[in-house]
Amino acid sequence: QEPWRPGDLTPVGNTQAPWRPGDLLQAIKEFEPFFQRSKRFADLFDKVIRRWDRCPKECFKQTWKLLDILMLFYGPYLAFRVFHYPQVPFSEQPKCLSWTIASQFFGGVAYVCLLRKVFTALLVPLLLSRLAVLRIIHELGHPREDFPWDEMTFRVRLLDKELEKLWSIRNAGGPWICALLMAVAQAARGVLLLFNTTGRMAEAMILFFLASFVALLFLFFLSSIASLCMSQNATGASIPSAAQSYGAYLVEGDASLALIRECDSELFEQECKREKAWQELRGGRVHSAAQTRFMSYVNQNTMGVEIFGVLVTQKLVLQLAVKVLAEIPVVTSAFTCAFNYWHKQSIQTTTTTTPSS
Repeated sequence: QEPWRPGDLTPVGNTQAPWRPGDLLQAIKEFEPFFQRSKRFADLFDKVIRRWDRCPKECFKQTWKLLDILMLFYGPYLAFRVFHYPQVPFSEQPKCLSWTIASQFFGGVAYVCLLRKVFTALLVPLLLSRLAVLRIIHELGHPREDFPWDEMTFRVRLLDKELEKLWSIRNAGGPWICALLMAVAQAARGVLLLFNTTGRMAEAMILFFLASFVALLFLFFLSSIASLCMSQNATGASIPSAAQSYGAYLVEGDASLALIRECDSELFEQECKREKAWQELRGGRVHSAAQTRFMSYVNQNTMGVEIFGVLVTQKLVLQLAVKVLAEIPVVTSAFTCAFNYWHKQSIQTTTTTTPSS
């Protein structure tokens, strides 16, 4: 609850203190709405954090360094394979036990290193972006006397610029776009496999639906940032929803919340925490004009992740899911049936005309 300073842009903690992975896990547990609503998962995540703090960090560091050193030999290993076995196609392995062991070893090392780098490049920017937005939502839900609405407007504007810079193609947007293109390419491969081969329809459909599901899941993760910044849902976790709870500060008495308390006590305890926090501060200065300026900026400005200028929202993801999982399979199945019928008819025509000729 310390007052915010223009130079303090970190989500949590002191600006001079070094960050640790345990700090990131603790910040996720403190700010993520999922862990705030479910005490069971919050306790489970606490156990994960405690075990992470007890595990030897130097062992992990040395392991990653060893894997990076082994990856330096992967290029010479491939060059040696090309020059030593020129007669063996690259899609096959030489029939040598030592070479088979070496290929499996280097393949496993390359897979682990690639998975670690891809996981870091995709997950860390997403978590940090969500934590930056959730920090503002947390402060709106835990107000203090003489709440600085104008400073909060300035912070939201800075956050918008930081998100736009972070999710550009040169930074975090590049790996996410590559991951999406890979998933789309696999879905297109499933469609081509459906048309160009016979007897592999099940494999083609599984590949198409699995790759489409992965691409939509990636887009859903990206849309969660825009939802936190722009969602108007009254019971959701978003900046506009948290700021609208300021209306309880302007109401004298708690008669406005008494009706909810009598009708639905569970809703009152879970969803009216922000209103109760504002009502506890009643009696100070009224900042309705500053709050109006804040709401005007938040409602008129678009925030979130953009891919080639298109804002990724949950509405966009839902529209794509309907088209990809419903419309495209129907059209593809109809076209496949028509193509197979035409192919059978052409075969029958050629077989009937061949004896007469």
